[in-house]
Amino acid sequence: MNPIAMTVLVATALALFGYSASRRIRLLLTGAPANARLEHLFDRMAGAPDHRTATLPGLAILYGAAVSAVLAPALALAGLGDSDVSQYFLGAAGIVAAQAGGHLLFWALSLR
Repeated sequence: MNPIAMTVLVATALALFGYSASRRIRLLLTGAPANARLEHLFDRMAGAPDHRTATLPGLAILYGAAVSAVLAPALALAGLGDSDVSQYFLGAAGIVAAQAGGHLLFWALSLR
């Protein structure tokens, strides 16, 4: 990778960390809760927009995206060989990665 681009990425990451750390320190000093939006995060992620608890379709989307996100790199690694079968693994990895992206896109669009 280009050294200049890598330097920019590292500097940006450090700046974001510094900003986040300074906000957390200010919150600790004032005694305010860190982020109330993070309470019951899994239930809010797996729930429908009108429900406060997890729903079955929400759980299916979330677990489907998680399985697809884990399976896609494994299939891609299996496809690194020189045989004809490895090309099928690479194709399957692309399909599974697209499926994971579709799950996450559907989940994001269902949130308000």
